[in-house]
Order: sequence, then C-alpha cells, then structure tokens
Amino acid sequence: MITDNLSGMVLGSHMKRLLLLPTLCILLLPTLVLANKPIYRWLDQQGNPVFSDQPKGERRVWNEGEKASLYPIKYQQVRLVSYHTETPNQRIIRVYSQPKLQKGHTIELQLNRDTYQSSLHSQYFLLHHLPRGHHKIRALIRNQNKTLLHTSRPSTLNIP
Repeated sequence: MITDNLSGMVLGSHMKRLLLLPTLCILLLPTLVLANKPIYRWLDQQGNPVFSDQPKGERRVWNEGEKASLYPIKYQQVRLVSYHTETPNQRIIRVYSQPKLQKGHTIELQLNRDTYQSSLHSQYFLLHHLPRGHHKIRALIRNQNKTLLHTSRPSTLNIP
C-alpha cells in the first residue's frame, strides 16, 4: 500500500500505475540513449578484435539493430609485383593490399595513366601485347559505388 506523505492518503491502483509509467521512462531513458550509439570494431596491434563506441578505423558494427555497416576501409599499402611469362611482351601483375581486398571492392589496373583493365575482384592481371620500352603501372582500389579508396604508387615495367 502506497501513502502520500503530505496528506497521509492511501493511493489507489490507478494512481500507482500513473506513477509507475513516468518512473520507468526516467529509468530507461539512459539505456535508450546508449543503445542509439554505434559500436566500432578494429584489430589491435596483436591482431585481437576491439569493440568501442569511439571510431578507430575500419568498421561500424552495430547501430540501432542494423548489421555490420561498413565504413570505408583504409588500405595502408598496395604494391604490385610483375611476373615474367614465356611470351616476351607479356606480364602477369599481382596486386597485394594491406588489409586484404574487401568484399565488394575491386582493383582497376592502369598502364601509362590509362585504364588497362577495368575494375575486377581479382588480384591477378595479365598484360599482353605490350610495346617495347618503359611503362608505368598502378592499381586503383574502388568500392562497390566505384568510389576511389586507394591508389598504389606507380611501378615501372620494362619490356625489352
């Protein structure tokens, strides 16, 4: 039984319910505010996953019940390695990226600043019928919207 301290009156069940609702709202308000903040995930220097409400890199994991929305991945390093084939004016180019190429991201290969092969979700490219001389090649990583995320340093390719 609940009594009003000022008048000493006994409060009815209807009045108890009216008091309960604002009390619950006040108690649950901080939980609702915290639940609306995104949770971020990244790897520490030892490779262990870290979860926080402060962004520190790559992914937003949860926000208001949504599943793993990705922030743009920051590629720290993209390098190109050239492999010879039996054909003199042909090369295989392997693109290495750190972190690894993410789902939905593609690599475009440029030769002398022109697109040689359009965006592919592959890290291997076959360059054939290359004219003699020195050529500059570079890789461009794009997301699913074709937004440029990273450009490698140009590498020199010599075709004797």
